[in-house]
Amino acid sequence: FARMLLAKCIPCRTLNARNDFEEAAIIAEAGMPGAVTVSTNMAGRGVDIRLGGSDQLQREAAVAAGGLLILGTARHEHRRVDMQLRGRSGRQGDPGESRFHVSLEDELFVRNGFSDLFSDRLKMRMGEGFADWGDPAFTRTFDIGQKLVEGYHEDIRHQLAKYAEMPEQQRLVVRKARMAVLKGDVLEPTIGSMLPDLYKACVLASGQEAVTKLERSLWLTLLDQCWADYLEEMASLREGVHLAAFGNINPLDVFHMEIISLYETMWSRHGKELADWFSKMVTEGGEILESIQGPSRPSATWSYLVLDTPDQFSRLPELVKATSAAVSAPMLALLAWYDRRKADRKAQKVRRLNGISEEHFTERHKMNGNKMNGNKMNSRLDKKD
Repeated sequence: FARMLLAKCIPCRTLNARNDFEEAAIIAEAGMPGAVTVSTNMAGRGVDIRLGGSDQLQREAAVAAGGLLILGTARHEHRRVDMQLRGRSGRQGDPGESRFHVSLEDELFVRNGFSDLFSDRLKMRMGEGFADWGDPAFTRTFDIGQKLVEGYHEDIRHQLAKYAEMPEQQRLVVRKARMAVLKGDVLEPTIGSMLPDLYKACVLASGQEAVTKLERSLWLTLLDQCWADYLEEMASLREGVHLAAFGNINPLDVFHMEIISLYETMWSRHGKELADWFSKMVTEGGEILESIQGPSRPSATWSYLVLDTPDQFSRLPELVKATSAAVSAPMLALLAWYDRRKADRKAQKVRRLNGISEEHFTERHKMNGNKMNGNKMNSRLDKKD
């Protein structure tokens, strides 16, 4: 957008939230008469733009021109961001104005289907796809669409919180255990309880301080490894747990049961690997082998599994809807055939109990059918006469 302005010989400055020192200088002079500043949503928030520049020597000229004019080239999904942009002008009693120029081809319109909210009368007034900036019907309809999108995102965040609650509790337990070991506390599982003879021999041969240091290093390193692998397995589980909805099972319940099992397996694996690595690094006589390198720490250990992004759980409703549409028609036809089959068998059973033969019932059914057809023909002839 800045390049387009420069091509029209309109000098402008750009705010892109990359350099705080440059932004401060640009914002300080953004209130000068004739100054044009192109800004993103994230740039310069919470800073008042003084009319007339940083020294306000040309304040009267800026006020006479109408103050700060905010031109929005698009609307955001959240009204809060739009209100923040509007709030740049008219601060502390200064004059100002804000306008938004919106196109029906904007990403927000196309992605969320806002055009379906417009009435036919409003579409006729919009002409070639652009509405007048002061059209109240357009603004009102767009505000309704923004409220719907905000409600949709709020539901997603509520769902994300449910999935993140138990992993967060597990993370706090692991963090508490790790901090306790760093402070010198002894936590289960201990090598002394799993390998008592080898542990005593190592203490006699190498000293309690060296054994404690080795045990603490192995305990923390293996915990980091197990926790990183646990989070990876949990992330893989999260990707496909929503398919449980096709079996009328709550995916959240399945997710909780599975991560509890994975969490218990993680601690069991931690104790087993702790004993295995201690046996590798200590001889039968209790000497610590310095030549053997211990387990390596993971390069990165993430703490939070569920991120606040709207695309993690948004595909399930569309997937369920599409699958239901594909399966519902054949399923209804199958159920109707089954009901007819069940009714025929029940009628046959009643006839056998009443002693009516199948041939007699078939002949009587044909006579009744012919009689009904004859009555229909007579009624049609009467109507024609």
